[in-house]
Amino acid sequence: MTMALSRNFHQFDNYEHFVFSTTLVLENKNNSTLDDFSLLHHADNTASSTEKASTSKAQRRPLDPEHLMKKQRLRRAGSAPGFTLIELLIVVALISILVAIAVPSYTGYVNKQRMRAAQADLVVLAADVENTFQRTLAYPATTASTAATQTALASWRASDVTFFDFLISASSSVAFTVQAVGKGALSGCTISLTQANVRTTSGCPQGGGAWL
Repeated sequence: MTMALSRNFHQFDNYEHFVFSTTLVLENKNNSTLDDFSLLHHADNTASSTEKASTSKAQRRPLDPEHLMKKQRLRRAGSAPGFTLIELLIVVALISILVAIAVPSYTGYVNKQRMRAAQADLVVLAADVENTFQRTLAYPATTASTAATQTALASWRASDVTFFDFLISASSSVAFTVQAVGKGALSGCTISLTQANVRTTSGCPQGGGAWL
């Protein structure tokens, strides 16, 4: 009986050792599985962090200069300024003011040049009338048109007859008067010169009664 009990106790010890060993093996397997899962989870987190970091770096990477220039051109084209109605009215008003100032000034300048040309022609005409008196001891008769004046004084020709007619308006044995009578844009303007070298104007836009 003593031997039987001893065998039983021996078997019981072996059983406890087997259970304990089995428990250790299971615990080791569970711990190994947990460790593997933790490693996998850490690896996933590391890969996700690496991917986010690379994405963030890619986002922070500077754009191609040519691409930036294209974007700027598109932005300028989309926001090109236009003209408002008020701005157009202001421009029109300014142009009108400039025209109102410039046109009269230019017209006055042109009329001055035309009057000066007529005065020069009158001086030459008076000189030819005096030359005729020196040759014939008489002044030519009065004329009513430029053509008649040129006929009376064959050596004289007017430089421009567009705006003036040249006449011998008065003539006597001792005196004469030659005139340039305006027409067209200078209608009403009369420039006169006598044998005594008296020079006058009347109705002319420039000069105020005197020669220019």
